Amino acid sequence: MPASTYAPQHFLNLRPLPHAAACSGRTTSTTAPSPKAPGAAQGGGNCWVVVVLVVQLDCLGGRQVGLPILFRLFRPKDDAHPDRPSQPELGRTLIGMVIERFPGRAVELVMDGAYATKAWRALPERVTVTTRMRANAADFALAPPAIGKRGRPALKGARLGSLAELAATAGFEPVTICGPDGRSRVEHAW
Repeated sequence: MPASTYAPQHFLNLRPLPHAAACSGRTTSTTAPSPKAPGAAQGGGNCWVVVVLVVQLDCLGGRQVGLPILFRLFRPKDDAHPDRPSQPELGRTLIGMVIERFPGRAVELVMDGAYATKAWRALPERVTVTTRMRANAADFALAPPAIGKRGRPALKGARLGSLAELAATAGFEPVTICGPDGRSRVEHAW
């Protein structure tokens, strides 16, 4: 039986109501061994975009376990299929299904920076997105409301400082975090 590799690339978390389960998503890549010489490029693998329901189990001491509930196979664009969706677009489709199914839930999406695309625009008010930003990212304030003048309205507000400048002025507080192994460590929260 061929061995496969498992490489998680991103996570999407949905914050539930109290005492309810949460959802998250994960993209994994499974690649079969290549019949080519050792060290040759691998090929013929699958890449899945998966939404996982995260359940906290009391029998495991409150530890969280992920149960896959939705998934789609990612197929890259090519000349014959230029309209295939990207991984973030597939993730947005799956999360859209979850949002539609659970209209009363507050949703918090947490994902890798590779998924920080325009696919996540126009989400409902109850959905927040947290992602890693590039170190040289340009941050802007929200666009001001239209003022009734002719012409195109502003798409973004005033430029904010660099990420280093924003971090220097932010107030961080030490927080003690206890891991599943019982060990605790101190992290800094904003």
